[in-house]
Amino acid sequence: MITASDTAKNMAIRQASYDRLHHLKRLVWLRDDTPLWSCGTPISRYEVLQLIHGSEQVLANNNMVSNSCDTSDLTYMAELDTFALANSL
Repeated sequence: MITASDTAKNMAIRQASYDRLHHLKRLVWLRDDTPLWSCGTPISRYEVLQLIHGSEQVLANNNMVSNSCDTSDLTYMAELDTFALANSL
């Protein structure tokens, strides 16, 4: 029998998995030669360093709850799944 706590645990595991992928993908994007915001504006070096530091902190602390991505956004979840497959994660 599946209980509410089992469901909550599975949701937390799913969230943590996608948060991890989100931060790994973000690090790849930020370490590009010239990362850009979605509007096409270059990201300042300071912002790049701050964002890299934040993602590295989340990834270094497996117990940290970041809820960095919306798991109901199926388009983004598919993008993260594609990223994971392409990078053998």
